[in-house]
Amino acid sequence: MPRFQDTSPTLDIVIPAYNACDWLPSCIERVKRSADFAGINLSKIIVVDDGSTDGTAEVLNRTYAGQVLVHSQENQGRFIARETGASLATSEYILFLDSRVWIDETALSYVLPYLRDEDSQVWTCDVTVNLTDNPIARFWFVIERIFWNHYYKEPRSMKITTINFDLVPKGTGALLIPRSLFLTACKEFRASHGLSNLKKINDDTAVLRQIVRETPIMIDPNYKCTYFARTSIRSFLRHANHRGSVLIDGHWRKGTRLRTPITISFFVVPALILFAATFARYSITFALLAQLAVFLELLRRHFGLFTSSVFVLLAPVFSLAYFSGMIYGLLLRARNHV
Repeated sequence: MPRFQDTSPTLDIVIPAYNACDWLPSCIERVKRSADFAGINLSKIIVVDDGSTDGTAEVLNRTYAGQVLVHSQENQGRFIARETGASLATSEYILFLDSRVWIDETALSYVLPYLRDEDSQVWTCDVTVNLTDNPIARFWFVIERIFWNHYYKEPRSMKITTINFDLVPKGTGALLIPRSLFLTACKEFRASHGLSNLKKINDDTAVLRQIVRETPIMIDPNYKCTYFARTSIRSFLRHANHRGSVLIDGHWRKGTRLRTPITISFFVVPALILFAATFARYSITFALLAQLAVFLELLRRHFGLFTSSVFVLLAPVFSLAYFSGMIYGLLLRARNHV
């Protein structure tokens, strides 16, 4: 098993957290276990408490006194939280973790030998969505497997570059990256975007797009983690709305895979809403037929009866929340270009 030597990279853990006191202990214990398995002596574990109201900071200070550095700030969004955590870190490398992520025990030991290679210094996790006792998670599972089919049809070690960036899954939920590279990307991102509301930026896309201009991002099924999705309808819809708003920032840009579909949706969706309001009887029939077609297609793709049923039941409310988020993201974009 590879071990960190004196000349090997040092590592800090940065976890942005908002109302995550129930999830942080298991997240922290999992990453400590993975570091121990790899023989890594973690320099710091930093939790940036982004305006939590559930006592996140108090729980951590009581449970991990002297083990975890807790930085509390007003709620400013994940981008600011990660940037703040990176500025507090001192090691050569940072592992960013979302509070709902459990990194695999062998993940860090797998990537360790590659970190001195200039083309494999940045790693994004192969994410498994936990489906146990959480029907809502099955919705995100379907979205992920279809949208990122280029990777998931045959998971393998890949370099994410500017060429395949929009075809391969990536994110900051379990991102291993040189600290200096991340801070530089944040600085360049701020300079190029000039956004006033940094809560509504797509840090999983826009910042990573900056990074791949400098170096590839690696993804490999051996560097993996498990994600625990939200379990209530209310949190699901709030999350869908947020994802819709940040979609505009991350993907409605020249040369991206989704620019044309997003533009078309701004005309098609209002037309469908107008049709539904004008011809209610026909629109209900059309909606039911569309749901049936989607259901049969998911079964054809072997998603299973339960997962396919959950998806078609949640899709209508998801679409409304997501599209309203897109409209908000569009308004933010217009405001920032006035």
